[in-house]
Amino acid sequence: MFLTGIPIAIIIATITGLICRAAGMDGREAKPKILMAALFGLLAGGIIPGLLPYLLTR
Repeated sequence: MFLTGIPIAIIIATITGLICRAAGMDGREAKPKILMAALFGLLAGGIIPGLLPYLLTR
């Protein structure tokens, strides 16, 4: 299940990194935000595909 979250985590972390870079943050300031975004993407990518069949057939 969580393997589906890996590409989603990479995409979300990349987008977050680009936003932090555009906002003028340095690496030390942006790193926790990027890691939290990647963790959220990993969890969302692992949970949402498992819940979709349940939610759509309800």
